[in-house]
Amino acid sequence: MTYILRTHWGNEVDIREIGGPSLVVGRGGGAQLRFDDDTIDLEHARIDQIDGAYALSDNGSTAGTYVNGVKVQKKILSDGDRITIGPYLLIANIDSLSPSFALDIHTAAPSQPLGTAADFRDSDYAAAYALYRPFWNKTVLTLALVAASAALLLTPLKAGKHDLFQPAPVRSWHAIFAGQCSRCHQPWRGVSDDRCRECHGTDAAVHQKEQASMPTCATCHVEHHEGESLSTVADAQCRRCHADLRTKSGRPPLFEKRVTNFSLDHPEFTVPVKNEQAGSRARMSDRGARQSDPTTIKLNHQIHLKANLKGPKGEVQLSCKDCHQPAPDGTIMVPITFAANCQECHPLEYDSSLAVRVVPHATPELVEAYLLKVYSNQVGKARAAEAKLFKSICSTCHELEPTDRELPEIRPAAMPERWFLHGRFSHRSHRVLECTACHTRAAKSRRTGDVLVPGLQICQECHQKSQGSWLSPSTAAPTQCSTCHLYHERAANPDWDGPLNIRRLREPEPGKEAQGEHQTLSLRRYLRALIDAFQVTRQIY
Repeated sequence: MTYILRTHWGNEVDIREIGGPSLVVGRGGGAQLRFDDDTIDLEHARIDQIDGAYALSDNGSTAGTYVNGVKVQKKILSDGDRITIGPYLLIANIDSLSPSFALDIHTAAPSQPLGTAADFRDSDYAAAYALYRPFWNKTVLTLALVAASAALLLTPLKAGKHDLFQPAPVRSWHAIFAGQCSRCHQPWRGVSDDRCRECHGTDAAVHQKEQASMPTCATCHVEHHEGESLSTVADAQCRRCHADLRTKSGRPPLFEKRVTNFSLDHPEFTVPVKNEQAGSRARMSDRGARQSDPTTIKLNHQIHLKANLKGPKGEVQLSCKDCHQPAPDGTIMVPITFAANCQECHPLEYDSSLAVRVVPHATPELVEAYLLKVYSNQVGKARAAEAKLFKSICSTCHELEPTDRELPEIRPAAMPERWFLHGRFSHRSHRVLECTACHTRAAKSRRTGDVLVPGLQICQECHQKSQGSWLSPSTAAPTQCSTCHLYHERAANPDWDGPLNIRRLREPEPGKEAQGEHQTLSLRRYLRALIDAFQVTRQIY
């Protein structure tokens, strides 16, 4: 048995066939002929083939089924019968010589009611959305469900089991007052920054004085959430400002206006450069920036790293770690000093005839005073030793400037201790790599002005997730903003005398209700509001 359905849309006709002994008409998923209209029941009516005839049956629908304007429960259809179901008109096409049954389906237009006035005059639409039992109706069912839900919520609250409503435990940082919900949460307000500042200080939220807007603490630091550290901030929070950076004063920002992804649009790093203006910085991609190290010390890395270098105890082969040692925290390198890194190979000898023939590494004035003492105030010998030192030894590494006095002026070394001011870097985290893997130009550098810190492209070799990476996404190094950047500007001299004592830290604050009472009162107000809303709804309907 085949049912042919011809749906008419203006001048277009959509034809499809459905096989089977019956054709169910309705709004539900089990209907073969489905209409999306609220006046049609899920299984509104059906057509069955019985002894060669086609019988239309109404399935107890609310709006009813009509044939030629007459409401029917069951009727044998004839060719040309006009069936009205909701706003749709179905015209039966029955050919006694064909085993198929065809329906032409039209939408009843307002200008052509097609019997719809009669179709819907007995329809009770309010009853269509009500349960049929006189007592067990939707209002009673809804109130019963609300009461059951309230009981499920109140029972653990009364028992003091507040952690049942937590999506996850608090992080280890807050575990010491895990049971004191009111220390962070305020009824109907949630977590406020004031509660955070009670422990973390008033300067905890400072980022940049020109920032246009300041997010709340809980916006970035999400508690009761399993996964990464509480201090790890999602990149989406950073992009809220840095995707289109603006300042509070309206002046152009000092930093890059748009940064959304380390792999895609992060700008090149900035480094200190030699310039007449102190503190000058430039991007490493700028012309000449990689040859503008502000250090005045004359150093040739290529010579120091060559094989069979002459040392105090014979030939040596120096490596990077012979001079560069990480700080105890593993972040930056300990500053280079003459006593720790240079003196063993470059002693300041001035007179081979003396038993003590090394001067201290100090200012010209102190060197002169030392030599006068050694030579028992013999000015001529002291001046000769000075000339040898300054001309042949000191000038090997230092830049000397003549003065109107006999002693020259030695320019300060100006060796940067930290190259990246706004990014944090840890050598400890990168200790698996050899030094030249990142400092690729060090072994061949001959000039003092060469900037040998790695640029953005070197970091992106590992810290990237683009399609061109040689690492798979699962093995690539992290690229989150918080990997290298801090949001808060920590005070240089923080107040180490905190606001809390041990008792206040471990117990609820005096004068505050217990958390269970807070939650119970909040829930009671919520339930009372729900009941009032239901009463108003019943009065309307």
